[in-house]
Amino acid sequence: HDLEDDFLEKYGDYLEDAFHEVHDEFCPDTDVLLPIAYLPNEVIITDDGYDVAFKEGVYVEVDDYPGKETKLVLLPKPTRIILQVDPQQKEVVWKAK
Repeated sequence: HDLEDDFLEKYGDYLEDAFHEVHDEFCPDTDVLLPIAYLPNEVIITDDGYDVAFKEGVYVEVDDYPGKETKLVLLPKPTRIILQVDPQQKEVVWKAK
């Protein structure tokens, strides 16, 4: 819990603003959660950084993909928010500046 608290204290406001932007654009009918909710339980190390399996992420209702089990997930290096549409389709919808 201390690590979560430290993470939220340091990055919470910045990431929460980012998630509000993403939700407003892609999934306005879904509530924004704390940034730690979007962290995956497991990451996949790749040559380019990190990736994530489709099972990871927070379910969101995306108007552009009705009927799909779309999810948002927060990944590092570079810090970014990924919209997972299905196991083959992922989109970077926000990247840290």
